[in-house]
Amino acid sequence: MNVLFLTLLDLENLNDTGIYHDFVNELHFKGHTVTVVSASEKRKGGKTKLIKSNGIDVLKVRINDITKTSFIKKGVNTLLIEKFYSKAIKKYLSDRAYDLIIYTTPPITFNNLISNLKKKYNAKTYLLLKDIFPQNAIDLELFKKNSPIYQLFRRKEKKLYKISDYIGGMSKANIDYIKNHNKISAKTQIIRNAMYEQDFVIAEEERKQLIEKIGIDPSKKIFLYGGNLGIPQGVDYIKAVMSRFHEIENSQLLIIGNGTHYNDIKSHAEKLNNKDIKVLSILPKNEYDKVIALSDIGLIFLDHRFTIPNYPSRLTSLLNAGKPILAATDKNSDIKDDIILNGSGLWNESNNIDEFIQNANMMLKSEDFEKFKENAYQLYNKEFRIEKNIDKLLEMVAN
Repeated sequence: MNVLFLTLLDLENLNDTGIYHDFVNELHFKGHTVTVVSASEKRKGGKTKLIKSNGIDVLKVRINDITKTSFIKKGVNTLLIEKFYSKAIKKYLSDRAYDLIIYTTPPITFNNLISNLKKKYNAKTYLLLKDIFPQNAIDLELFKKNSPIYQLFRRKEKKLYKISDYIGGMSKANIDYIKNHNKISAKTQIIRNAMYEQDFVIAEEERKQLIEKIGIDPSKKIFLYGGNLGIPQGVDYIKAVMSRFHEIENSQLLIIGNGTHYNDIKSHAEKLNNKDIKVLSILPKNEYDKVIALSDIGLIFLDHRFTIPNYPSRLTSLLNAGKPILAATDKNSDIKDDIILNGSGLWNESNNIDEFIQNANMMLKSEDFEKFKENAYQLYNKEFRIEKNIDKLLEMVAN
């Protein structure tokens, strides 16, 4: 089967690991011919070019900046991406035909492109639902429901669902939400933020070097948050956790990431002057994976205002590494149900700091701490292996 995969992420090096890297590599491994179309931002010196990576054709498309820019510019530039992708596909892939077109949200602005390609190739269309926009922007009060920009994006969202033959959501709540708020004719299934299994073992010498480099106390438990630091993560709540982290016994907090509010988080840590709180900018993946191996408990944060069920992708690596999860999210995300029902962590709503402190101390003292670790890995093994998820996807498309 010939598969066209459209994404906003930069997938130039498919020898790397990641949710989308592993997704296209597993399709390729199962014998399908995959062509990836991915973005190359202007600020990074992006150029439109067709390359081969790990045996897969990758069409890099130069686009205007959609990261590290203002919200308005990001919105305008996102609307323009469809035009750039369409032009590049016509120029570089005009002699090809595809049986299946797979695309992700974000963005929701590819509806005309997908519709045209679907007609041209008589192809099946599959949406990987990773984001429910524009409702998430409404939840965070970035714009109002009666605004023209909301109406524009909402029309595009509805059309994208309508032209999709299949929709894979990250969790049951994702699927339930779009069905409850839209007319969905597509076949639906749960496709997790899945990855190949990684070995999160760290050699003793590497452990010592990393401890010295970061400046952490090896006698204390490490709570690790890694990922984006922006409005969706509930920055004020994260800062409140930092302010009261001294109430968590014999522990240290390690925050690694980037985003619009990284400097705010970094500045807050400096003001607190708590030697048990470290804030670092994003690390290379191989080094970050070693930090995961070094840590004891993985943290998940989401803003409590969300009415849509987000499902952070950073959970996957933490489960793979067998790390107990301490999550503070809105009540609509069913990440809480997965970690609690599978005995792999604890949860509280992210407007309750007292309960977070209580859960953290409870987890540290729990006789079931080792069981939390074991259950975390078992949840990865049951739900988040890329091999199983690609098999599910291909089975649905074949029927």
